[in-house]
Amino acid sequence: MPLPEADVADLEAAVPTTDSEPDTNDQTMIEPKTIIVSRGDGGDSTEWETYLQADAVLRKHIAAADKTDRLHLHVVVVFRDLFVWRSSVSLTREDATEANFVQRAIQADWEFRAGVCPRWWPNHPEAKRLWRVRYREDRDNGRAELARMRLARYDLSPVVLTALPPGDPHDGRD
Repeated sequence: MPLPEADVADLEAAVPTTDSEPDTNDQTMIEPKTIIVSRGDGGDSTEWETYLQADAVLRKHIAAADKTDRLHLHVVVVFRDLFVWRSSVSLTREDATEANFVQRAIQADWEFRAGVCPRWWPNHPEAKRLWRVRYREDRDNGRAELARMRLARYDLSPVVLTALPPGDPHDGRD
């Protein structure tokens, strides 16, 4: 049985002919859906919807701590696309005036994987060699590229991201 011939009008309608197409590179940043904060021992777990709410909870934990205590808190962020990021944050009373705890923790994690050498990294030849080895491992197993993609797609505002180095290891101090 022969296939029906397509009408020319059908073909023209299927192919966009205007320059007003949406830009596929203009992607909406993916925001958090749920942020879970709990004490290091797993107790006192709370769920929040925004970074601002999670920051307020972290400040409450800091305010309730003794002056010499270092708090270890678990943070889980479930983004709207259901990607889950989790880590621990360590805070002291000196951190009480800081802001954007969750975004800065995510930023540090992803930028480290993407090849941004942190300011606290030692500045001597053996440390530089170790940095290159560590970054090469992340690059070769795909974690560096995933981190770069996440930095571009996930909303960490108002945190300003560090400019990423080229795909090769670079610590900015050579």
